[in-house]
Amino acid sequence: MKKQFIIGFLLISLIACKKEEEPAPTPPTATVPTVPDISLKLDSVLSSCSDCSYAYKSGILRGITFNLPSSSEPILLNFSMRPLPGSYPFVKPSFSANEVTFQFKRQGTYYTAVTGSINVTESDTNSYGEIKKMKATFSFISDTLNNKHYKATEGVINFEE
Repeated sequence: MKKQFIIGFLLISLIACKKEEEPAPTPPTATVPTVPDISLKLDSVLSSCSDCSYAYKSGILRGITFNLPSSSEPILLNFSMRPLPGSYPFVKPSFSANEVTFQFKRQGTYYTAVTGSINVTESDTNSYGEIKKMKATFSFISDTLNNKHYKATEGVINFEE
């Protein structure tokens, strides 16, 4: 009987002693990669920036200005009409209807895209006509000034106010 009592006591002790449950590990928070407002290779040098742009409307022009980090040389994308999804050739500014211009400043000189195009895949404007959202790809060759021109490839715009 003594053996049965000891075995019973051990069994009850084992059943009564619960292992403490460990709290479930907290899953790591997923970091969402920042999508740049603009990204491009200018003469094979990659440049991009996030939270570096703003939209504007002035007269018939509506556009987006991009300010690359550590640079006082802006990039200007202008439309003389509401941008809709589609492909548009870049032209020198003449301030006429239905033109798209791309200008950028390098070493104090403004260059303009004279060949190439932009393919707008998504676009939205507010009631005033300012661009609220734009997704696009582009490439171009600039005009030649001071014996210098630039080639832009792999251009991507992901602008959203």
